[in-house]
Amino acid sequence: MTLARGLSLALAAAAGACTVFAFAPFGVSGLAFVTLTLLFWLWQRAEKPWDAAMYGFAFGVGLFGAGASWLTVALVTLGGMPLGLALVALAVLVASHARWPGARRLARRRLAPARAGAAWGVGARGAPRV
Repeated sequence: MTLARGLSLALAAAAGACTVFAFAPFGVSGLAFVTLTLLFWLWQRAEKPWDAAMYGFAFGVGLFGAGASWLTVALVTLGGMPLGLALVALAVLVASHARWPGARRLARRRLAPARAGAAWGVGARGAPRV
């Protein structure tokens, strides 16, 4: 891994972690636009589709890792789960959720633009108009 790619991955993860502050109880809503713009910029300058997918995954790890950290306390305190097992469970949860931003960008770069919305689930092009 090159230094530039490592820094880009760290920047994507930091942007994802900062996105948490756009939601309650912090409510800095403009921050979501800034962090997503940063993610889109990283996606645009990615050389390969897998690089773009890794930037999306790193963003998701930052977002869901920072946003779901309270679950560890709930699992240990309220659920009686051992700390090690709670950390493993949280890591699996974060990784399973973080794959979606990466998979979305990978699908967008690999599929034709007309079908890329369907790869996200409900995309702008594939959504029914009301």
